[in-house]
Amino acid sequence: MPKILVVDDARFGRNAVRRALAQHDFEIVEAENGLRGLEQVEATQPDFIFTDLLMPEMDGFEFLRQLRGKGCNTNVCVVSADIQASSKKLAQELGATEFVNKPFKTEDLLEVINKALDTVKGS
Repeated sequence: MPKILVVDDARFGRNAVRRALAQHDFEIVEAENGLRGLEQVEATQPDFIFTDLLMPEMDGFEFLRQLRGKGCNTNVCVVSADIQASSKKLAQELGATEFVNKPFKTEDLLEVINKALDTVKGS
């Protein structure tokens, strides 16, 4: 069962992802900010990560920066209401493989997860 980490300061945001994926065979792990997200990465070694950008303590940009700095190559999808081209570009430069706008559709989340996991399986 693939393990998905959801990093978002809003409980509503974490719950929305959990509900969207509930009908599918995923184990969901949550963190309320980037700092906790890094701890969860070390503790649970997720197969895929969703992260928000705007969070207290450690935002999504710094989370991505530190994640890659630690040598973690897990695919990360940014899920954010921040639709600025500069934010998308920076997230991509920091290692995000996908970007999904909030509010999202379940199909969008499943598509990026399946694409990433198929790529991993195909390696």
